[in-house]
Amino acid sequence: MKKLLGKLGLFLLPVLLYFGVFIAFEPYNYFGLQTNNYTAQDQLIYRVRAFDAEPQNALILGDSRMAHFDLSLVEEVTGRKFSTLAFGGAGQKEVIDLFWHAIDRNPEIDTVYLEVSFYILNKKYDRDRIGNIEIVTENPLAFLCNFNYHLEALNRLKMTLEGQYLGPENETAVYTGADYTAADGRTFPYRRQLLQYLHNVYPNLSEDADGLPVPLTRDLTDDELFQLYDFLTSPARASSSCYEVNETQLVRLEEVADYCQEKNIRLVFVLPPMAEPMRRLVCEPLGIDQAMLPVLQRLAATGAEVRDFEWTNPPNFSEDLFFDGFHIDTQRGLPLYTRLLFGEEP
Repeated sequence: MKKLLGKLGLFLLPVLLYFGVFIAFEPYNYFGLQTNNYTAQDQLIYRVRAFDAEPQNALILGDSRMAHFDLSLVEEVTGRKFSTLAFGGAGQKEVIDLFWHAIDRNPEIDTVYLEVSFYILNKKYDRDRIGNIEIVTENPLAFLCNFNYHLEALNRLKMTLEGQYLGPENETAVYTGADYTAADGRTFPYRRQLLQYLHNVYPNLSEDADGLPVPLTRDLTDDELFQLYDFLTSPARASSSCYEVNETQLVRLEEVADYCQEKNIRLVFVLPPMAEPMRRLVCEPLGIDQAMLPVLQRLAATGAEVRDFEWTNPPNFSEDLFFDGFHIDTQRGLPLYTRLLFGEEP
């Protein structure tokens, strides 16, 4: 028996060593054993587990534009603690699914800031991952057996061995004249990084890409950036929009509002701001601003609060306060926006 157990131990040793490496490098700090994984707290798996373990009665929901708030500053402004289940890349269905997940875990929730934006309410941008996330967050075995998480852990190990930066992303930058100037001396109408961002986002909003510089796997050259600007300002594009509001999710938002009204939950629909080039060069030519007007009317008709920084009440933020077309600079712009959004908390 001892020999059998010894052989079994030798057989299992490589497996145990491998899972030890996996636990040390998986990107979500699922078991809470990592001490230097600063990016895990931005991941949805981590946030769902943190909420389920210690839910607050005030909640933030949305995509990456709602995910980067400094919760200590939010607490300073509002006088209360918030939980966040916002995460990068969220679709409107996932935001709503997370609302119901939160209500199921904490029926005492009394305040919800929930993002509704043209980008995540886009019918083309319809994602459905929360059911799988719930399974993984509640079942460690499901997490351990997920092949994709093993690939992510091995990639993180590789990056560690190569000395690559694994710290938290900080979406902040200071721009100079070089960011607005081509190599031949021509001046870009907006900084090149902003134009590049519009190029990457545009295909998600319109299928008419005739004339759009095609490489999405690399940064555009200077000539391609000027070609992009000519494309975005072409009068012919006004008829090229295929943008469509996701009616199914809009109805579900109305159902969320009805529930909150019934349960006396303060619901704040938040339409986050965007950089002016996104509005002028993408949204208005494609008629997205007009498509969103009925949405605003229906949201207001629910009786919930609507904080619309996207269309009717954009903040007077200069271009450099935005890190890109959607995301506010985390150091110079986000504290201003935090106070603007949460400063009217009763």
